Amino acid sequence: MKLYRACTSSEYRIALQKEFLIRRLLEIGIDEYEGRGIHELEYSELKKILVLEEIKRSWIGGKNDETAN
Repeated sequence: MKLYRACTSSEYRIALQKEFLIRRLLEIGIDEYEGRGIHELEYSELKKILVLEEIKRSWIGGKNDETAN
């Protein structure tokens, strides 16, 4: 029962989510942000970086460029 509680705790979920974000950022080639390693950053910072990078890549890729028609 203690293992179940540990695995369902909010701390554990956030740690898993943070690890997912770190892996995703590494996959797209980001290992630091503003001079800090991504492993040093908080969950909310990682989430923001990933979202901004995905938006930037989608705009640069021309997916949302209305003038590209």
